[in-house]
Amino acid sequence: MVQVESIGEAENFANIELDKIAEWATDNKIKFNEEKSKLMLLTIRKRKEQKKVAVYLNNKTTPQVKKLNIWE
Repeated sequence: MVQVESIGEAENFANIELDKIAEWATDNKIKFNEEKSKLMLLTIRKRKEQKKVAVYLNNKTTPQVKKLNIWE
């Protein structure tokens, strides 16, 4: 779990960490399927700022969803 002060900070953190994970995966001959990957923003605050974030996996935008269905 990570606590940040803004959505932008969360977006930056997520992109940095996903780059590290993707690099590790490449080094270990693993590839994550960006077509099956989803992003869901969780917050306990009601913020007035924009709630859309741009997070990338394998240089492709990860679609943002409001709920996840693990059986898809």
